[in-house]
Amino acid sequence: MKLIEKKCPNCGASLEFNEKDKSCTCTYCHRAFEIEREGEKEDYILNEIAVTKAVSPIFFIVPFIIVIGFAFLMYNIFSYNVKSSHDEFEKRVQEQKEGIEKYNQEMEKETDDKKEEKLITNIDELSNRNYETINTEAAFNIKNAKGETTKSSFQVEERKREKVIIAYKEKSNYLIAIFKVLYKDFFNQKDMQTIYVPLVYENIERNFYSLNNVKVDAPEYYFNKSKTTYAYGYSTYEEAYNNVVKPLESEYTITEK
Repeated sequence: MKLIEKKCPNCGASLEFNEKDKSCTCTYCHRAFEIEREGEKEDYILNEIAVTKAVSPIFFIVPFIIVIGFAFLMYNIFSYNVKSSHDEFEKRVQEQKEGIEKYNQEMEKETDDKKEEKLITNIDELSNRNYETINTEAAFNIKNAKGETTKSSFQVEERKREKVIIAYKEKSNYLIAIFKVLYKDFFNQKDMQTIYVPLVYENIERNFYSLNNVKVDAPEYYFNKSKTTYAYGYSTYEEAYNNVVKPLESEYTITEK
């Protein structure tokens, strides 16, 4: 096989190849050439072969990493901003709640203070108008005797205020009016009975003109052995006092008239 020698078209170095080779490579510049035979002549033309360089994977990986990194950075920035906005919103809501709570506490304290200033603290603060109101309330709340049948004939004959008592402690008081009530049998004028009825009011203010939510603090008092006719009260004043007023003495300052 005949060995052909030519000069490298690129660098001019000696380039050798066999006559039947279709391509060759320069050992100096490493360029590759396609061998073309020209006609019947033993002349050879070397045409450089364009070599496509393999693209390194890193060419794609690096931009990808950059894009992912940028996206991650933007996500974190966005998340931080959202979280910051949320935290700021929560902080403002909490501050508003605390402000409202503080305002309500101050208003409640102010109300309690004003309420305490208005409450009667001792019996000397009652006026004649107050006593008239107490008597009017007693007339309304002390009823005729009740019975199991319509034949009950006991009516209120006389109603006398025995004692008015103020029990006071901080931000609280009781006004207790004990009335001596005479009940008379309408059909039998000689059949009369006296009982003591305590009327209790809570948190009474100075210069009151009316009383509400009265509590008739007494059990049923029966006028007869058959227990068919009764009213609410105690048989003696001492019994009424011991059951209604005395339990308050340990906590309240008591004044009476």
